Amino acid sequence: KLLSTTKFHNGSRVELLCGKRALDYLEAALEAMTLGMTPDIVLTETEGAMAALGELNGRTVREDVTNRIFQRFCVGK
Repeated sequence: KLLSTTKFHNGSRVELLCGKRALDYLEAALEAMTLGMTPDIVLTETEGAMAALGELNGRTVREDVTNRIFQRFCVGK
């Protein structure tokens, strides 16, 4: 196990569930890497973790990355 959910004792139930889901996804990604699965499987599990964490602050990693690309490289101009 990466981290026990007991460490999240001060959060709300929603935060606990999001954190637990993120940990489950990360553990699945780690297992996929350990078993030598293809990178797309690992990425899918990692994206699930990022989505679960995004529920806590309302942001998504894809959205952030896309915004940075547009800011740095002016794509489409």
